[in-house]
Amino acid sequence: MGVRAEKKSQSRRRLVEAAYRLFSEQGYDQTSVEEIAAAAAVSRATLFNYFPSKSALIFTDGEQIAAAGVARIEARGADEDPVDALADAFMAMIDSTVGTSRDPDTELEVVRIRLVLTTSQLRAEFLDRSLASLKTIADAMKVACPELDVMTVDAMVGAVFGAALAAGSRQAQSGALSREVLTRSVSLVAEALRTTHGFRQ
Repeated sequence: MGVRAEKKSQSRRRLVEAAYRLFSEQGYDQTSVEEIAAAAAVSRATLFNYFPSKSALIFTDGEQIAAAGVARIEARGADEDPVDALADAFMAMIDSTVGTSRDPDTELEVVRIRLVLTTSQLRAEFLDRSLASLKTIADAMKVACPELDVMTVDAMVGAVFGAALAAGSRQAQSGALSREVLTRSVSLVAEALRTTHGFRQ
């Protein structure tokens, strides 16, 4: 990473950390972008250069995370088990968060999930964004695995995503969230899909 990119990453991180601290102390609705910018020692304009809205501070890097999953699916070998491709795609999405504010091994991600779970506006946006990500992954699977019907693909993707969401949200509430929790939830559902629905080749 070059010097400019490193400085940009550090500025983004400062803004996220400041936002999460203020959201936790004052509430999401009660915190202004001006307060966040001041706490991060940047201008309001600088904040908007990095994040187009206040909620974008909560939903950082979502497109890049989904893109990591799509890239893994697109790399699927012709004879590869579809479940393996899907499970690996979710693992790639988890791995893509390492070193970012979305890393499940960091306190920032725990705080982020708690904020989403306790703020109605954020829960609604989370649902919209989650459905968009699910569609992105499912669409990639439908192209990469033409032997599967549409309903099967949608059910597979929903099962894996739902498992990770359920495990992640519960563990975040108790402060025990980690990449291991998410990867284990993905592995458990993948194994169930292989053994119960006959995807094993």
